[in-house]
Amino acid sequence: MRNGVKNYDDPIQQAAIAKFPRAALGFYRKWNGDVGGDKIGAAVRAIKALSPATLIGQYTILNEAANNTATNQASSDIAIKINAADWWLRDAAGAIAQYTTAYGKYDLNITEWSPADADGLRYPQWLARRDHALFFATVPEFDFVYSDNCIDPYRGGPADWMRDGTDRAAEDPVIRTAWRRGMAAHWAEIRRLNPTLAHAGNTDSDMSQPEFTGKLDWAFIEGAIGKSYSTEASRGWAGMMQRYRDTDANCTSPGGAILHAFGASATDHQAMRYGLASALQGDGMYAYNSSIEGYSSLPWCESFDARLGEPVAAAHLVGGVSLREYEGGLAVVNATKPADKTLMGSTVTVDLSAYQLRRILGAEPGHDGAPVGVLTLQPREGAILLNV
Repeated sequence: MRNGVKNYDDPIQQAAIAKFPRAALGFYRKWNGDVGGDKIGAAVRAIKALSPATLIGQYTILNEAANNTATNQASSDIAIKINAADWWLRDAAGAIAQYTTAYGKYDLNITEWSPADADGLRYPQWLARRDHALFFATVPEFDFVYSDNCIDPYRGGPADWMRDGTDRAAEDPVIRTAWRRGMAAHWAEIRRLNPTLAHAGNTDSDMSQPEFTGKLDWAFIEGAIGKSYSTEASRGWAGMMQRYRDTDANCTSPGGAILHAFGASATDHQAMRYGLASALQGDGMYAYNSSIEGYSSLPWCESFDARLGEPVAAAHLVGGVSLREYEGGLAVVNATKPADKTLMGSTVTVDLSAYQLRRILGAEPGHDGAPVGVLTLQPREGAILLNV
């Protein structure tokens, strides 16, 4: 996930992005003076020249927008359209809703209660067409679209969703269903316009709702580890893994769930390995970012280079450890983190002498290439071990 600092024309950053099999980027209208996709397309092609297998995605967000019609070249066209079509989410007094002030954005009414414009479009369809014209029609090298904030329910306070002068809570089942229908309508229009694009999005649910299930190829479980709001913090390791597996089952692509972790820094190798070893207990993907740099970071650790091959058995618990055998080694993780934010879990020891394993040989702490018979894992620690 790399939609923070947008220096995608920097050869050093291009090389760093090209190391990953998938990269969600955040280009914007007129990026670097882009006209008709020339600059954006050149940056995407430069990354793919380094790694043809790397899939490149473009970021979009449906539920919020900046209300800046004059100076923001990146999105002033959006604000102009929203104001003209009256698509803001407002409360009964007429004030525009804002679920957070953190990003300087305001909330959209993406439901069918919002008015259609002269072309019969509401915001979910209009934004899909706008992004298609700006990015996907002009840069065919894009492989996927990434939709942010695929949340349920909407996080803000009561609002006049139905435009009848009555504020209703976002948690109201009728509002929740309408919200999800708006998201699904956006995705459907993207797919209609771009049938070859894969579709990814972040989610704070398992995507089992009827409007969501089977609609995304890949679902990004944002901050599953490492934040106060993380699933791991509120449900423990086992609860996080259940959500990871459930989300995967509701994606259109097998292995579509993406377990995402935040660590203290770009060199927090324990956090990276803990998240990676956890993701390897299931069949999805893994992403890691530094809490310091956020989505401007591109951390890499030696465990990412381990050649494990395909899994040969399902994950299983041995004491407080979850392990999964692969063709080239073993992914092992301390599974004792409970559903209590005040507790870290327990130190666990497991006998692995039957497997003939060694540690990765490299420069990171603990990567000394030594054989492993008995392994001790601290709370919230994982390891990738290779066959001897």
